[in-house]
Amino acid sequence: MKQYIYLLLCLVFMLFAWLIVQRVRYRATPRILKVALICYLMMVVFNTYLTSLPIVRYDWNKVLGIKMISWPIEDMAYLVVGLYMAQALYEYWLKQYEKIYQATTALSKKSRSKR
Repeated sequence: MKQYIYLLLCLVFMLFAWLIVQRVRYRATPRILKVALICYLMMVVFNTYLTSLPIVRYDWNKVLGIKMISWPIEDMAYLVVGLYMAQALYEYWLKQYEKIYQATTALSKKSRSKR
């Protein structure tokens, strides 16, 4: 049972990220997918490096036991959440900012033309 707690936590975070991505109607572009691939490769390199040293240690009784080189497969959830949820929130924020900027610019132009 202990090994499923970490997996459950990862699934909860991934579900939360998925709900946010769906809520803001985010769709990844091919450019974002390339960035995701680069981040995945970097995660493999650095996570493998850190877990092969005595810096990061896992209690293998609390994870599924499926390894990606020297780290548990559940660590992939952090990458998925970090990449897609962060991108979706950033894009949503950027669209909101652009709407506000366009509205204030239009108001500013309108007030100048009245003078």
